[in-house]
Amino acid sequence: MAFRILRLNGYDVSSDPLTQITKGKHESSFLSGHQKEIGDALELCRASQIIIFPDESALEKQHSWSSHFLKQKLYNCTIHAHRLDKFVSQEVDDTLKFPFHANLDRAANRRYIEHYNADSTRILKTSYCSSNIRNEDFLTLAVEDFNICQSIHCEELKYLESSWVVENRLDKLKFARQKTAYCYFSAAASLFSPELSDARISWAKNGILTTVVDDFFDVGGSIEELENLIQLVEKCVSVSPFFCLEHLWDVDVAVDCCSEHVQIIFSALQSTISEIGAKAFTIQGRSVTSHIIDIVR
Repeated sequence: MAFRILRLNGYDVSSDPLTQITKGKHESSFLSGHQKEIGDALELCRASQIIIFPDESALEKQHSWSSHFLKQKLYNCTIHAHRLDKFVSQEVDDTLKFPFHANLDRAANRRYIEHYNADSTRILKTSYCSSNIRNEDFLTLAVEDFNICQSIHCEELKYLESSWVVENRLDKLKFARQKTAYCYFSAAASLFSPELSDARISWAKNGILTTVVDDFFDVGGSIEELENLIQLVEKCVSVSPFFCLEHLWDVDVAVDCCSEHVQIIFSALQSTISEIGAKAFTIQGRSVTSHIIDIVR
């Protein structure tokens, strides 16, 4: 477990000590199928997935072996013979179903909460036992943290769906797919921490606008409208990045936009890029607005 935690937090930890753990155990204690050995194999399976160097074939072999071992114990009901079969089998099943590279932290946290056994008399980790393991307070804290994050995410999604989309009149564009929830949760899945609210919302807004523009070019806009929108964006790209925001958008949407659809889309792009640029300037102390426009272009 220590090896996995250290590597996941950026520490350059050698895998050599880990590869020594199972030497001599494959044919003896692991094969006995005792609960502690199943726990050891479970931790080995998790740790052996954290490969950061190209020449760690030993970890790949350990992962292959430990996965095969756990599958055998799971499917031949060896695990279910234990008193803690429910918690053990759930952890093993999830580890096999959701490898590290295909896992989402918040989804994994939810499963860990469901599988946490605060009343157990044995632990499904390693042979090292700490008084801080099987602590009811940890479970309470984890549930509270999860619920706080969920409530923040719900409020952010509500703001996007009922405020931002309506204020920018994107709901008037009937040709556009409604992908607000999809775009938001694509951000919240990886940027889930409460303090990353601005990043999640910016990501979601960009995703929503990208979908709208894509649909506009595919089915919603005429040739004249598409050329008009391109010209408006190109006009903004030519402005120096050192100009103030009020000079950056040298466009009169009431005059320069040839249709209501172009006006809605360009206005939404304009306000969103300006908002993200202003927040970035506050944090970084430099203007990035022109770079954002260039990405949009």
